[in-house]
Amino acid sequence: MKVNDVMIARTRFCPFKYPKKLIRDIFEGKFKMPIEEVTPYPTHNFTFRVYSKPPAFLKISNPKRDVYNHFPEKGFGILMFLHKSGLNVPTPYYFFRVQTEKRTFSGYFAEWIEGINLYKFIYDYSKVPQKELIERIEHIAKGIGSLVGKLHNLGLTHGDLALRNIIVTPKNDVYIVDFDYSIPIMFAFRNYDLFSIIREVELGLYVIRDMKRGIVEHILELVEETYNKETSLLKRTKAKLKIIKGLFRPDIPPLL
Repeated sequence: MKVNDVMIARTRFCPFKYPKKLIRDIFEGKFKMPIEEVTPYPTHNFTFRVYSKPPAFLKISNPKRDVYNHFPEKGFGILMFLHKSGLNVPTPYYFFRVQTEKRTFSGYFAEWIEGINLYKFIYDYSKVPQKELIERIEHIAKGIGSLVGKLHNLGLTHGDLALRNIIVTPKNDVYIVDFDYSIPIMFAFRNYDLFSIIREVELGLYVIRDMKRGIVEHILELVEETYNKETSLLKRTKAKLKIIKGLFRPDIPPLL
């Protein structure tokens, strides 16, 4: 695919020295490092894991689903805001637009979080002793409740908080990814995220892993407890101050 022009909005977190060349090489098939498509469904935008240094992921608009290329642009802006606010999300590197002979694509590069998504963690860890699994999941449950609470404090919902969008690192840290469906709370049911993830965790632990009902209920209560602590009046007020500061000090540079 011949590239006519590449426009870049690079953040101060970007570790790549020549991002325009990297994008041009990928689109023209000259990229020397491995790149692997990890798009979960054909109706989604294209997502690739890029085996660069440091490892990154590349999200590109799907013309059949996203005619106006707005999903990557929105996702990148949300990542910038959440990363600056201290949430465990991938570090945004740069946003770009690529003009080819036939159409325009938009997308962004961001940090690849090394770990396993919660779906695989619950469904594939069959050889892990149940006691060890429960201890790890208790820690993860607290991380989920805290992250969702912080997200809501900042006035946003995730919109697609499924098990596959929660990443657990080898150190048991919890990250949230994929903000394509994220919207302001004023346009969405506030507790939809919480109900969604609780339902999926319950299904995974109770139905698939056949854990005792009391254990599953305890884990779900940990999610709700940490969420409620995070959404206390004091923490909501501090989050609103971050929103106000972000409005007056935007950190997204213009396209170059």
